[in-house]
Amino acid sequence: ERGRQFQAPAGAAVVLDLLDGSMVASASYPTYNPQEFVGGISAAESARLLAPAAPLSNRVISGLYPPASTIKPFSSIAALADNLISPNTPFEDTGTFQLDIPGVQRVFRNAGSVAHGRITLTRAITVSSDTFFYWIGERFWQEAGHQHEAMQEVARNLGLGEKTQIRLPNEKSGRVPDKSTKAALHKRFPIAFPDPEWRTGDTMNVAVGQGETVVTPLQLAVAYGALALNGEVISPKIALDPASVAALKRPSPTTVAAPLSATPDAKPLIDGSPSTGGSPSTGPSTSPIATSTGATSTGATTVATVTVPAIIAGVPAKPVIGGPAPGTPPRVRRRVSIDAAILDPVLAGMRGAVADPAGTAYDAFATFPLDRFPIFGKTGTAQTGKKSQDNAVFASFGPWPNPRYVVIVIMEKSGFGGKVAAPVARRIFEALFDLPLTPVRVAGQTRD
Repeated sequence: ERGRQFQAPAGAAVVLDLLDGSMVASASYPTYNPQEFVGGISAAESARLLAPAAPLSNRVISGLYPPASTIKPFSSIAALADNLISPNTPFEDTGTFQLDIPGVQRVFRNAGSVAHGRITLTRAITVSSDTFFYWIGERFWQEAGHQHEAMQEVARNLGLGEKTQIRLPNEKSGRVPDKSTKAALHKRFPIAFPDPEWRTGDTMNVAVGQGETVVTPLQLAVAYGALALNGEVISPKIALDPASVAALKRPSPTTVAAPLSATPDAKPLIDGSPSTGGSPSTGPSTSPIATSTGATSTGATTVATVTVPAIIAGVPAKPVIGGPAPGTPPRVRRRVSIDAAILDPVLAGMRGAVADPAGTAYDAFATFPLDRFPIFGKTGTAQTGKKSQDNAVFASFGPWPNPRYVVIVIMEKSGFGGKVAAPVARRIFEALFDLPLTPVRVAGQTRD
């Protein structure tokens, strides 16, 4: 039965430290005991490890999953950047969306066909209105004057559909589909992908993270890190001995200097897209829900001010693979320019998903100290087939306004993201912030 909790047969979780780009924790299930290989391994045991459940597969970097509604922040950024909508454009959410174009009449529904009433973009993210984003996808493809593949371009620019460049073997690239990729899939796998033509429904699927869109958990972490870092797409690395987070209490911040040369020139959010007004942001937004950044000149060296907690600034460096030691800035693969007027309403929706009573992750974080450790997140519930339970997804970062960690959880065939994946992420945040474990309230059946 769709929506009911089941024990996940597989899944993955990853924690990315935005202070230095370290992947400080990861989990892939099912797992295996390395001691089984001591002295050789039997054919039967080898077959078990290589079976479809794939215990030897690191799902964090090679598991390909539909992001589902966790892609909605990126779809929102594209819609705002392309002037398809404004933050205040109203939409009447009746619980269903009617696609009525020549040759196609179909009704799309919210989870449980729940009607959210008259909403705008921020509310649509908070309550995870599928019909709002079906409407966005339909308009992107049908209306003239807009870039039909703007959502794909934003998602790719912010890190989806490409390898993260972490120094681990067998990392998968994922896929953010468009006309060319759909045609290529049909040519290569004509039975699995019988239709080579790109249609309105394909763009609608992109808007809600379904269809042929697949990403790895680490990819999703990098992309959410870009949201937290105002467009900076970092290259993650492996921490051999990650800095202890037991003492993390987020005291009054201090300012440290980071060379601007570590950051490449900003690229447009959407190439050739019209501006929404104002100059592109070069650091975290200066709106009430964001931090600010500035630049100073120290002799002949130009530096950017980066705000971090004093307790973190004093953490000793630890050895890592593939980059500087923890405590040093991460390598920035690219910086994507995002206006505050575009990013802020998206972030407000993500904060509402966790903190607003109507938010899809509210129940999972109801007793979490959000006043001290504000978390921004987005739930996702990915359809995996008519006879299969949905995958539960939760993508998040915090604490705001100086986000330190990105936490991604994907639980295969286990139900709604707000019910299954978000509570797991909450437990991870409790461990990161050295908080006591408190009871978690499980969300209702229709929470995405």
